[in-house]
This record gives sequence, structure tokens and C-alpha cells, in this order.
Amino acid sequence: MHRAEIMNRDDIRLLGEKYVAEGRMAKGMYDSILSNRDYFFSERTVDLLSRAASGTPVYNSAVLQQAATNGNKVHVWLYDKKKKESFLTLQPRSWDPIIYNSQVNDPIERYGTRMKPVNKLSLSQVTDKDIKDGILKEKTKSDNAAASVMLYVLLAIVTGCKELYHAIDSKAAHSFNDWSGYLLAFIHSDVMKHSDRTNQGTSPFSKSPKALLMALLKFVPISHVRNGAGFVCDPLRFTGFFSQHHYPRICISNGVFPAPENIRDDNDIVVVVSSSRPACHGFERSGDRGFEARTIVAIKECVEKRHEFEAVRYSRHGG
Repeated sequence: MHRAEIMNRDDIRLLGEKYVAEGRMAKGMYDSILSNRDYFFSERTVDLLSRAASGTPVYNSAVLQQAATNGNKVHVWLYDKKKKESFLTLQPRSWDPIIYNSQVNDPIERYGTRMKPVNKLSLSQVTDKDIKDGILKEKTKSDNAAASVMLYVLLAIVTGCKELYHAIDSKAAHSFNDWSGYLLAFIHSDVMKHSDRTNQGTSPFSKSPKALLMALLKFVPISHVRNGAGFVCDPLRFTGFFSQHHYPRICISNGVFPAPENIRDDNDIVVVVSSSRPACHGFERSGDRGFEARTIVAIKECVEKRHEFEAVRYSRHGG
């Protein structure tokens, strides 16, 4: 258990180095704990453990403790209007560092964590006054409808897979001019409504759910959602969101589960995008690595109403 709890915790590593320097711990023992922790306690293994009566997964506990140790802050790019330049600073999170942190007593399933549904992203209540951004004003009603369904897909897979959520949270720096911080803040305020509000007045992500939705729509280019033939759904569109530079844990695949040579060593999350009917056996093996299915999202455009889409999500916690 103690090895599981030092995962990614700078304070524990520094304490170990201090003990080695003071002679209270052998360096060989310290090196062994660090080198073997990923082998003995992979994310999948730790996810099966829970802490005491709260039922909180140990992996979640470690992530939450790490966030608390670091002051629950993340690096954010802000814009200085006077100097007309961007600058990097530390800002308090406007969201939880990881989701599904506690279990509840379900009368049927006994103890477990209920999946959170994603509400329909309806633009019917959005008025012209809400659309203040020039980019949004240039988009047609059809364009914004397509953008909203792409956002639904993103929300569905991120809220259905806590590892994907944590991978986005772990981005080196969020930005006022990028989608990641707005998406996590929207999930916290509109989906994970049981969580305490953490919005900070100085953060660019401290907005109402409607304002966050408007910000997110701006960051979904039309090239990501449709072409002349209609709605577009292929890996290229998702690669635009999950670049390897910013999200090294995430691998985007075309239609079928990728071959071992196409999965990097640091890829532990695979997003399969296809225009065909989803087919999954719940567990895929690529070489000597195994991947567990967590979320499937299926969408289709209504033939009669080109501005409307239908979508369904199937999710499981796994483990």
C-alpha cells in the first residue's frame, strides 16, 4: 500500500531523498521502491484497491493527495491586455483533478459509483447576445449544431473514462485560448454537480456553464465536424484535440484497435474512431499489453433535420 501512495507525489520522493541523505534509509531500498512501484502498482492494479470505509480508489486518493500537496493549482496561460502578450502562471483548479472519487450505496449493485449522464447540449436557449465571439458569429446554425455534437462526444468519453479525464488534467499547461480547461470546468459544473464548487474569480475558466459552453464551441473548428457531405467523424478530427505533444498518454486509432507498433510505450489510453458500427469484446490485447473497454459512443445525423443528431453512450468503470 505504501508503494501505491507514493505514485507521482513529489513530497514523498523528496522525503525519501532526505532519509537517504540522513542515512535513515538505504539508497538501494529507495531506488528499489521507485523503480518497482509502476510494476507492482500499475494504474489498473491500484484502481482495484479502495481506501477504508469511503470506498475511494487508492489511485484516486493518490491523485487527490498530490493535487492537495501542490496547492491544487495548475499552470495556465493568461493574456495581459495592457502588455498584449501571454504569460504563464499558476492558477487554482476550477475542477477536480480526477472524477469518481467515492462510492455510494446502490440498492441493486450494492456499493459502487454511478456513472454521470451527459445532458443534451441544446443551443435552443442560446441567443444572439450570448454569441459575442466573432468566430461563433461566423458559424451557421448548422455549424454550431455539428460543433455541439462533437462536444457531446468529447464530454461522453471524458466523463466515461476517469483515466482520460486525468490525462487531460495532467496537461503541462492549460490556456485561455484552448479547450482543455474549459472542458474540465464545464464537466465539474454541469456534469459532476455533486462536487463542491471550486471556481476561482481570477481564473479564465471561472464561468457559468452556459459561458463555458460558448467558449468550448469557439474551439471546435468547422473542419473538425463536417464537410460538404455532412457530419465528419474520423481520427484526424480527434487528433486535432489530442496531440501527442500535449497528451502523450492518448493514442488515436482509425476504425480498428491499433497494432503494437502503432502504440507508443507511454500510450495507455486508446481512442478508436470509426464510421462503422462499434464492435468490442470488452478487452483488447496489443502485444503484451491489455486495454479494457470503458466507453462507446454512437452518433448519427437525422436525415429529416440536418441540424439535429442522435447519440447514445455505453460506459463502465472497468476493473
